[in-house]
Amino acid sequence: MEELQNRIHQRLEDRERDLLSILPPVVGDKDAEVILQHLAAIENLSQRGLDRLFQKSRVTASYSSPTEVSFKGFVERCRSLEETIKDTIFNVYQFLPECESGFHLYSNLFSIISQKSGAKEQYVYTTNYDRVIEEFCQRREGFQIRDGYEHDSKTGLNLWKPSSFGAPFTTDTVPVRLFKLHGSLNWKDGEYGPERISPEIRLKQPTTMLKKDLLIYPGSKDPPEQEPFRTLYERFETQMKENDRCLAIGFSFRDPYLNRIFRDYVNSGKGQLLVMSRNCKQTVATNLLGLRDVAGLDRYLESNSIALIPCHFGVDDWTVALNNTLMKIPFPVERP
Repeated sequence: MEELQNRIHQRLEDRERDLLSILPPVVGDKDAEVILQHLAAIENLSQRGLDRLFQKSRVTASYSSPTEVSFKGFVERCRSLEETIKDTIFNVYQFLPECESGFHLYSNLFSIISQKSGAKEQYVYTTNYDRVIEEFCQRREGFQIRDGYEHDSKTGLNLWKPSSFGAPFTTDTVPVRLFKLHGSLNWKDGEYGPERISPEIRLKQPTTMLKKDLLIYPGSKDPPEQEPFRTLYERFETQMKENDRCLAIGFSFRDPYLNRIFRDYVNSGKGQLLVMSRNCKQTVATNLLGLRDVAGLDRYLESNSIALIPCHFGVDDWTVALNNTLMKIPFPVERP
């Protein structure tokens, strides 16, 4: 996310950058998620026809020098800024050949999880748009993946078919079931429903066969109603009620819908939420639990409902930290 935000600011034109001075609180922290929330609110005003109410109003911004623009012009610049952000998301999260150099991280992760849990299958739920997990499973021998899409012989397309999650795996492989909660760069809304395509392309204009990108962009707070997101979120909620442990890596807990599921999980007394990130204590306390200070976490840590792993995936001896945490905390037991 930090790289995404830096790349966005590098690409902004001066007139788009001016907008940031009147979209608090983004100045200083360069939060792409907050920016998109503001832009969505402004677009909503325009779609409701309220731009006519402000047609004689002027908007002033002062990033480098004071700039005054009509409200209509302001809305147009907001749309331009939104397009810049969405284009940058595709540039930052696309799979490049050099990404393969990080595959060993996933080998280590799946190995640790298999050894400590004894589980034969790996269940991966992610809000990332990139295709690293898919490429890893396809390029590394011994792994097989199910992502909810299946080749359709009639159309020749890879179409959304959630029942394919339950399809059997080849023997002598590590089964990986992948649920991409916020979509993927290569998912599109097509003529026959959700479709997985190749390569990763951004569709700015609807076409006959492919209508639009299937992504839940940062900042979206609405419950998912469209497929495949509705089914994916339902699967996640069901899974969280059945599993003893959940490992969250690099997650900032900013999705209200997912946060409700995580809170129900830790408050049930039947599961352990392990959180790995450099600032995990703050994000769990503030974003997930809504606590005024991190001291409120103590009761969750003492009961083993939550375990914190304050390091970054891929660095900081993360394998040692994860292994040590898994060895120290007991498997969950039902608590009052």
